[in-house]
Amino acid sequence: MTPYYRNQVLKLDKKADPESESGHAAALMLAALTHGCKRVSTLARVTGVPYRAALPLARNLRSNGVWRPDGKTYCEWADPKLGGIAFWTDVAVATGMLRRAHSV
Repeated sequence: MTPYYRNQVLKLDKKADPESESGHAAALMLAALTHGCKRVSTLARVTGVPYRAALPLARNLRSNGVWRPDGKTYCEWADPKLGGIAFWTDVAVATGMLRRAHSV
């Protein structure tokens, strides 16, 4: 993982392992806010997450409506009270531990 995204993941949770599946998901999700989520190859390149590791995470985010077909991320991460919980819940969605109930 690139140093920038490693630091961003650790800013969110200093006990996180940036090289774990959850760390990869967090980095990809953060990068998608800037770069959009249409091209997994771009997200993998800018984060340093291996492309093969990024594919299943992206598939889960898309199938659960977190990443939308228009390239935008559907999230509540900026909420001052619940944003952190929402972010890490979506990380669990990316890794396949949870599914998101949604209607978009």
